[in-house]
Amino acid sequence: MQHDNKDTKKEYNDFDEQGESLTSHLIELRQRIIYILIGVVAIFLICLPFSQTLFEQFAQPVLRSLSATENLIIRRPLDSFLIPLKLCLFLSILFSLPWILYQIWGFVAPGLYRKEKNIVMPLIF
Repeated sequence: MQHDNKDTKKEYNDFDEQGESLTSHLIELRQRIIYILIGVVAIFLICLPFSQTLFEQFAQPVLRSLSATENLIIRRPLDSFLIPLKLCLFLSILFSLPWILYQIWGFVAPGLYRKEKNIVMPLIF
């Protein structure tokens, strides 16, 4: 018995409903990831000149809780350089989170049905 059902043919097709292939989706995903990285790097470069000031601001509560004889120590030689850079990277990811979520939504939204979009929208806003 031979099945010529359109649903089974659609299931094994390499194209989605709009006729886009897996390759075009991967290209779109790559483009969105590049946009995300550009946004994070841009904010990182803005934060970089202020890395030491930002570290001092974040370390202030710890320094206030220490006694006069206690001080922050550096356990590894590069920590005095890397800790402010890691702080800038974390802050740049945090500040670019709206851009990251926008890019993720831009990739995922075209594949959702209207009902699915209506379920997700209250979670976003």
